[in-house]
Amino acid sequence: LKQEKEQLGVQCEAARAEVAELKEQQLEAEEETKQLTHKVLELETDRDTWQLERENLSAELDDSREQHKGLHQKLEETKKSQENLEEQLQQARSEMDAKAVDLRT
Repeated sequence: LKQEKEQLGVQCEAARAEVAELKEQQLEAEEETKQLTHKVLELETDRDTWQLERENLSAELDDSREQHKGLHQKLEETKKSQENLEEQLQQARSEMDAKAVDLRT
């Protein structure tokens, strides 16, 4: 009986040591989980920040394209206007040359 009691005592101590080890492992796992959860939150925040920045840049790009389209149209109008003015200038020079010839004769 005494031997059985000693054996149970040894088993009980071994079980207590195992429980203590498991509790230590549980605490370490909980701490690691907290750290990983924090890291996930940081990464999600970074992702959201980059997504917002990408959306803003996309909107700016769209605005720039629209502005470029407007500027391109304005450039085409200016070129046409310049061509018209050059034609008018050429006509005026031709008329002046014709009048100069008339005045000489």
